Amino acid sequence: MFPLGEPPVSSPGLPSCNPHGGPPIYGDCWYNCTLDDISGEDKRHRLREALGQTADWFKRALAVEPVKGNLRLSGYSACGQDGGVQLPREYIEEGVVDADLVLLVTTRPTTGNTLAWAVACERDQWGRAIAGHVNVAPRHLTAEAETLLSATLIHEVMHVLGFDPHAFAHFRDERKRRRSKVTEQSMDEKLGRMVTRVVLPRVVMHSRHHYGAFSENFTGLELEDGGGRGTSGSHWEKRLLMNEIMTGSVDTRSVVSKMTLALLEDSGWYQANYSMADHLDWGRNQGTDFITSPCNIWNGAYHCNTTNFSGCTYNREAEGYCPIVTYSGDLPKWARYFPQANKGGQSSLADYCTYFVAYSDGSCTDTNSARAPDRMLGEVRGSNSRCMASSLVRTGFVRGSITQGNGCYQHRCVNNSLEVAVDGIWKECPEAGGPVQFPGFNGELICPAYDELCSNRPVSVSEQCANSCNFNGDCVNGKCLCFLGFHGHDCSKSELSRIHLYSII
Repeated sequence: MFPLGEPPVSSPGLPSCNPHGGPPIYGDCWYNCTLDDISGEDKRHRLREALGQTADWFKRALAVEPVKGNLRLSGYSACGQDGGVQLPREYIEEGVVDADLVLLVTTRPTTGNTLAWAVACERDQWGRAIAGHVNVAPRHLTAEAETLLSATLIHEVMHVLGFDPHAFAHFRDERKRRRSKVTEQSMDEKLGRMVTRVVLPRVVMHSRHHYGAFSENFTGLELEDGGGRGTSGSHWEKRLLMNEIMTGSVDTRSVVSKMTLALLEDSGWYQANYSMADHLDWGRNQGTDFITSPCNIWNGAYHCNTTNFSGCTYNREAEGYCPIVTYSGDLPKWARYFPQANKGGQSSLADYCTYFVAYSDGSCTDTNSARAPDRMLGEVRGSNSRCMASSLVRTGFVRGSITQGNGCYQHRCVNNSLEVAVDGIWKECPEAGGPVQFPGFNGELICPAYDELCSNRPVSVSEQCANSCNFNGDCVNGKCLCFLGFHGHDCSKSELSRIHLYSII
């Protein structure tokens, strides 16, 4: 038995931990340990390796005004939650040499599906976290979960550094004054519910460039409102950012976007290295309506409404299916996309939206996929293959289904045109997309539009800003609104001397 929350020894009759109870029991309770909950040397070694890689990543991604001398912690109380961690005496009396942040890491069991959690436990005079507690559940420290562990640790350290509503109250502007507004909550009539959005300047700016949302109707990036305690309000809305690392669920495909780095820079504590951001496909260049409208009116592969047929995932990198769940109770009114009030998508974090999810063997880009390409359909898997609608079948053969299906086909972008290949024969596609036929095959392949695979969707001239405001201002309806300390028609002139910054951790 392992006491979570370290209840007093004299506490009689402690209940069992039950996060699904009514009310849920998380804190002072007893938990039955299994062998998976014990962190042996192999698990500790795996965690140390991952922590080293995480520290290296943040050293390259963020810079901070360095601590003068040793970093000394107060030690007034234990650092963290669920009993916390008692700070070593030398951290208090002598301080830590050449450090800007101290992370105290534990391997304690967690209830439910929680892989890890993290909290900041001490801040400096400007509100920046200088100590934090990270806990990783031992049962998740397996060799099979190493990739997931790396993403999880980056996610949790982001919470310590500032991606946390408790930290928002300490955020500073360029002159180190407390920010008057970090988030804005309002009733959104289009979405039909209360929404909380981050309205920080760099978050809004990078969001505009990602989504192609240069309209004044876009005012901020949504925070998650689902998931309950520990998730709601402290992560990006999954409907809008899907596999971004700071949504409420992390997997091996999670990526760090410029919006997350921007939030940390907008705290006033860090300077972000945006070259460390990954490429986030979800929502790219989908426009203002993608962010401000319900998902049942989204275009193309971002929305599906039937389980009868397979389709292509939003980025066309895989064949997928449309998971629609029949729930035991009715969904919230704002999440009812079907005539039946209890039908919707599989993810509550993604607002029960329905979209194509890749089959486990449906990748078009992975040549090691468990399912070999179907030569009778002219399929090829590889880095330049994409999923496309097709009814192709070799002459003399019959397709397994009489309905139009999908397949993985090679593509290339040449001389401002999209070309696709079947059996080594390349054909040019209509610019707006449409059917093409190939010798030796019955049926047709439906080309995507040129812009979908070959270029970013162009922003209208009226929405463009000079030099993208040099990323020192927000571009709204073609006009640069410069950040504090910058001016000029393209925000190229600086009024503030930049603080020299050094690497964190």
